[in-house]
Amino acid sequence: MECTISPLAQDGGSLEAALVAAEAGVPVGFMTMASCVSTAPATLAGNLAVGNAEVISALSLIQLAYPGTPVYYASAQTVMDLQTGSYTGGGPEDFLFGAATNRLADYYNFPLSMGSFATGAKKPDWQAGIENSLSTFMASAVMSDMLSGVGLLNGSSIWSFEQMIMDCEIFSIVCKIMEGIEVNEEILALDVIEMWDQEEIS
Repeated sequence: MECTISPLAQDGGSLEAALVAAEAGVPVGFMTMASCVSTAPATLAGNLAVGNAEVISALSLIQLAYPGTPVYYASAQTVMDLQTGSYTGGGPEDFLFGAATNRLADYYNFPLSMGSFATGAKKPDWQAGIENSLSTFMASAVMSDMLSGVGLLNGSSIWSFEQMIMDCEIFSIVCKIMEGIEVNEEILALDVIEMWDQEEIS
């Protein structure tokens, strides 16, 4: 996966690497990390427009060079930390970006790689747990195809083995939730319920 350069630019080395991969038939993806206020407009919709233009322009170039190459859409958009100017990750806007980007990728019929384990926490603490749980659940609920970011902290600038363990546990819980509840005649256990009811009456 390669990253675009926000706003509205591409990195020459990343494009060259993507073209080499495409020539070999390796799936190619481009990720936007557009950040409201710094590399994209302050509005969420404006950020989505910038990020979408970056990713679609890069994927179009790959298709022009090697038609039919498998490609995918990737996104890790956020809002700038107004105190430090840094890339944050983990705010409610990030969860909304995840859902909205999934709709965009579906519109173009591209698989989506979502930066889902998104946290601004600097250590594996309660903040990391909450933010990674919510971002992973949102990405799963909208059926993103690939999730990334396990073990990363502070806007993906710190790697932590402890966080990786926590994220794997978060993911296992989200997967269990996504299974839902199977319903059929046997599992409804109406015969057992009826038996209990009869015992109470007697």
